[in-house]
Amino acid sequence: MRIRIIACLTLCLLACVLSATPASPPDCPECTPCPLPTPCPPCETAVVSTPIPHPIDATTLACLEENQTTLGMANCMGDAYSAWDAELNRVYQELLSELTPEQHTSLRAAQVQWLAYRDQEFAWINALYDSLDGTMYTILRIDRRVQIVKSRTQELQSYLEELRFE
Repeated sequence: MRIRIIACLTLCLLACVLSATPASPPDCPECTPCPLPTPCPPCETAVVSTPIPHPIDATTLACLEENQTTLGMANCMGDAYSAWDAELNRVYQELLSELTPEQHTSLRAAQVQWLAYRDQEFAWINALYDSLDGTMYTILRIDRRVQIVKSRTQELQSYLEELRFE
């Protein structure tokens, strides 16, 4: 029973982080409706309007709803990380193709620094979650990594949109 409640809370938290609203997993009477407050604490500063989730996030949420075991959720989040990493590389290359040579050099230097930051942040995440007991921390560890890569992807995407707006 306790493991099921932890799984439900984990799924609710991940749904909150990915979509800015809590979601109750199906077939989980212990957490229907989701016990997290609305808006979820990590999402209190989120835009009030309901954003359309990115296709990667929508796929991840659907996967999480279908896979409520720790292994299943970890696989879903691993797939999300791979998808966001591929999207980051796609957006980065697209942005590079639209820059002047000077901007190109500057972005490459910034990306090298961001990769160093990412690697250090991942080392910190590992150090933190290695010290915590419980299988839910495996999923939260992966989600932290996903959020870092997703954030950089969105940042680069916003630069690309600004260039195209002009």
